[in-house]
Amino acid sequence: MTWPAVVDGELREDGRVPLLALSSELQFGEGLFETLPMVDHSLIFFHRHLDRLEEGAAYLGFRGLPSRETWISDVRTLKRRLGMSDLSLRLLLIMDGEVLRRVVAATEAIATPHAAAAVGPVAAELNGPRSLSHLKSLNYLVPRRAHALGAAQGFDEVLFTGGRGQILEGTRTSVFAVLAGVLRTAPLSEGILAGVTRQVLLEAACALGIPSEERAFQEAELFTASEAFLTASLRGVRPIQSYRGVSLRGDGPVTVSLREAYQERARSPREIVSLGLS
Repeated sequence: MTWPAVVDGELREDGRVPLLALSSELQFGEGLFETLPMVDHSLIFFHRHLDRLEEGAAYLGFRGLPSRETWISDVRTLKRRLGMSDLSLRLLLIMDGEVLRRVVAATEAIATPHAAAAVGPVAAELNGPRSLSHLKSLNYLVPRRAHALGAAQGFDEVLFTGGRGQILEGTRTSVFAVLAGVLRTAPLSEGILAGVTRQVLLEAACALGIPSEERAFQEAELFTASEAFLTASLRGVRPIQSYRGVSLRGDGPVTVSLREAYQERARSPREIVSLGLS
């Protein structure tokens, strides 16, 4: 299926974005994106995603950003064309020479978002420090290649580790583990992406009285964790069923509680933007 897209407010049936051959995006991946779900005609955690997009744009010096109302209008245009209530959406800002372009694209919603994941390490040649990893930028080749190599080995996701063997993040996920009764995830100071779902889960843990801390844990500690899970905007909370082929404990009380809390927050009027039925 060829999916249409909305480019600078114009519906393009072929889903293509015309760009200069020597544009900043084509040469250098100079741009940003956000991926978020549309569920039952509503954008989930839309304003949190736009906060991150706008912070990244400020860091890169982008000017003339579209308003949030403009983004919502573009999504409505695409939703009317597709006639679907649930979608996986992608919002993009692209530097096309000196012009900042905006794009709204979509694919089908994920059918089984919370399915348990088989996880492994990122291939050694692709592991290590990544400049600007705190940005959700279009310069995405390393995580994309790492994910593809992992998939070829039968992994649903692969994890980056730091120089001390600490777990950082996945190619498209944040990583949590419950160790000695404490929920842990790497801190942003490790140079990881400030995941929207990651932040929602940390807030939910605090509200539920679940002890938590932003402190990195070692790869070896995954094997001793009472629970471990991945978080991502399109999949929510996804238990890790195995790491390096070794079975882990899977779903546990913390994972279940946080998944339920996430789903409740994802339905809260404070966290969604309703697009209506039309």
